[in-house]
Amino acid sequence: MESTLGWIDLSAAALQRLRQDLEDKPEGVVDEMGVLAIHSGYADQFFPGTSVLQKRPRYAFFTCWNYLCIDDGLNEPSARIRKEKAEDWLRQQLKAANQTPIIGDRVERPAQPVDFIYWTALRKWGFYRGPDRNKLLAKWNSIHVRRVRAHESVDEDARDDPSATFFVPEPPHYWLKPRPRQQVSFDLTKKEAEFLQKRLESLPGCLLSSAASRAGKLLAKAESLWDDQLILEAASDRRESEMIARARRASSLGYLVRAIYGALVERRRNETAGQAHLSHITNRSYYRELLQGLFGGEEGVFGDIRELDLDLLMKDLPKLPARFLCLIRHVKERADRVKRRADVDLLLDNETLELFSKEEERRKQERARLPDNQFGAERRDDFDENTLNVFPINYRWSVVRTLLRDLHNGLRF
Repeated sequence: MESTLGWIDLSAAALQRLRQDLEDKPEGVVDEMGVLAIHSGYADQFFPGTSVLQKRPRYAFFTCWNYLCIDDGLNEPSARIRKEKAEDWLRQQLKAANQTPIIGDRVERPAQPVDFIYWTALRKWGFYRGPDRNKLLAKWNSIHVRRVRAHESVDEDARDDPSATFFVPEPPHYWLKPRPRQQVSFDLTKKEAEFLQKRLESLPGCLLSSAASRAGKLLAKAESLWDDQLILEAASDRRESEMIARARRASSLGYLVRAIYGALVERRRNETAGQAHLSHITNRSYYRELLQGLFGGEEGVFGDIRELDLDLLMKDLPKLPARFLCLIRHVKERADRVKRRADVDLLLDNETLELFSKEEERRKQERARLPDNQFGAERRDDFDENTLNVFPINYRWSVVRTLLRDLHNGLRF
C-alpha cells in the first residue's frame, strides 16, 4: 500500500482542542471520564498561563528573544522557518550547556514547539500583546514587531494596532549568533527574575501572583501544593485556604474515579475475554486491589471525599459539565457508604459500570474500552496492569513548583 505524508494547518479552535487533548498526556493520563475538567478548572484559576507541557520559566524569555531576533542573520524564506531555526539554535545551545529538561531534546522537530507551549503564558503574564501566533508568522512582513522597554506603557485597548509588542528585557548580545562564547542556561538572572516577579504580580488576583511576591523568601519544595508553605501562606493571604482544601479533596475524588475506571475495565475484560487471553495477564485483579488500597491508605482518599462539599465545588468551578457532575455525585454517594475494604465493591456494581460505560462511549466513541461491544473488546485486548497510570490530580504543581524555584534562585543572586 502506498503511503503519503501531508501537512495540516490547524485553526485557533483546533489548536485549543489539541491543547486540551495534550493537557495530561505527558503525565500518562488520558481523560476517559472527564476528570480533566477539575484539573483545568482549579489549575487555570490558581496558576493562569501555565501548562503541563512547560519546563522552565526562562523559556518565556527565550521565546520573545527568538521572535525579536529572527530577522538578524537567519537567511530563510519564511518567518516560520526562521523561527524554527531559532528554536533549533536554542535547543543546541542548551544541550551544549548540559541543561535539563529541554523541549524537543530527543527529536529534531518537537510536536509542540516552544512558542506553542508558552504562547498563553506570554499573553497572560504580560510578555506579549498582538496577533495570535499563526497570524503573526503568516503575516510577518506586514506586522511591526517591536520590544517595549520597562519604562514604556502598553495600551491594552489598542486592539487594531498592527504591531506585535514584546515586553521583555533586551536579548543578550550573542542571541542566535553562530558560535556564541557564552553558554545559554535556564538560570534566571537577577534582572530577569525581578522582571518575571513583577509580571506575575501584575496578574489579576490569583495564587500564582501572591506566591510570586513571596518567592524571594520562601522556596517551593513540597510534593503537593496543599503541603507547601509558600502556597499555604499565599492562599491564606488571599483567603483561599478553604479552596485549597477543596482542591485537595477534589484531587482525591479524581484519583478515585480513575481507579474505579481501571477496575471496571478490568472487570469487563475478565468477564468477556477468553481463557487463552486471560492466561497472559499476570494479575487479573490489579486495579481492584489498587482501589481497595485507597481505603485507609496514607493518602486519605475516602476521608477527603466524605469531606468534599459538591455544592461548594460547583461554586469554585461553575463550568463543570452537568453530565460529569452527575457522575461524581454517583461516585461520592457510593464512596460515602464504604466503611471497610470489602465495601469497595460497591463502587464496581452494575449501575456504576453502566454509567461509566455510557460516559466513556460518549467521550471516546469507538476508542472506549468499557462498552460491551466489538470496539470495546478490541480496545481491552491489550489492557493490563501497565495500561493506566492512576494518581491524584496535581493541578500542574510540578510545573509551578519549578517556576517558583527558579524565580526564588534568581531573586537571591
